[in-house]
Amino acid sequence: FGPITRARVSAAGGATGTTPPIVGVPAGTDLVVSAASDSPASRTIGSGTAFNVAAKFALTAGSKSVSISSITFQKSGFVTNTNLNGIDVVDSKGVRHGQVVSSVNADNSITIVMTSDPIVVAAGSTEYITVRFNLLSGDYTGTVSFGINAVSAISANTSAISGAFPLSGVAMNIVKNVVSNTLIAE
Repeated sequence: FGPITRARVSAAGGATGTTPPIVGVPAGTDLVVSAASDSPASRTIGSGTAFNVAAKFALTAGSKSVSISSITFQKSGFVTNTNLNGIDVVDSKGVRHGQVVSSVNADNSITIVMTSDPIVVAAGSTEYITVRFNLLSGDYTGTVSFGINAVSAISANTSAISGAFPLSGVAMNIVKNVVSNTLIAE
């Protein structure tokens, strides 16, 4: 906007283009869960690697702060559950919430409990969480992804939670990680 347009918009009580966007949380909802726009794309990951980013989710609070005490993720893909030796959640500052879960349940679910260190989403704001996983070394291949299947997978200080469930990250391709040892002649 030029100076004349800004003056007219301001005089009319409108925004001048410098106001940040308003977070859209429907009335009667305290938390909206969605896939983050910068959730990782599919890629190839080697066995024996750690802190691999699987998915990123946006948690947007309405008019009150929301405290999330656990999230149950659903593992999908063809990597055997026993090849996953760590799944965790970090917030937008890289702070881990809850313990690293070292095994996947028989139904392919992983519950990360955060009662002593909940994810807190301030009123009117969005917090991003990232799901990461570690792989055992070995000669195996497959795919893996993680998602949140239903609103019931989230425990919080409110039940007014919504989202377009199921939400899922993309499948990551897992391959045998080959590290070569090169002998350098002196």
